[in-house]
Amino acid sequence: MLFDERMVVDAQKFALNAKASIQRNGRLGFTGEAAKLLGLQEGLTMLFSAMQSGDLAAVICDASESRGFRIQRAGDYYYIRMKNFFDSQNLDYIKRRVSYDISETPERYQDKVVYKFTRGIYERRTSGDSEPEDIEQNDVLSQS
Repeated sequence: MLFDERMVVDAQKFALNAKASIQRNGRLGFTGEAAKLLGLQEGLTMLFSAMQSGDLAAVICDASESRGFRIQRAGDYYYIRMKNFFDSQNLDYIKRRVSYDISETPERYQDKVVYKFTRGIYERRTSGDSEPEDIEQNDVLSQS
């Protein structure tokens, strides 16, 4: 058989525009779609694993995970305070726009879903720009 129902690609699962962006204050803010995909709630933490590419892997943990970043909420908006981490990575999130596309992976860590945060670094938009331009990976580090 060519068509295997067990292998159906569910468009609803891949239609989400789950993103997180580093704000100028160093907080990692999540879109509503990302919050839904990740199941974000106050009181939970997010444990990250850094990849050499600059991407991140993450799992959602309860508050007892001391290595995790605490998920905070302001209204319908979820964020994590990660300024010190981003600064340690020399990310210039003030002059450049840094965002992550978030996707669920088939991988598990301690029976928790592993999510991949694929990093993109863009020039900040000016009033006349319609689309941000990609920055080369070797331009990632701050030149200040």
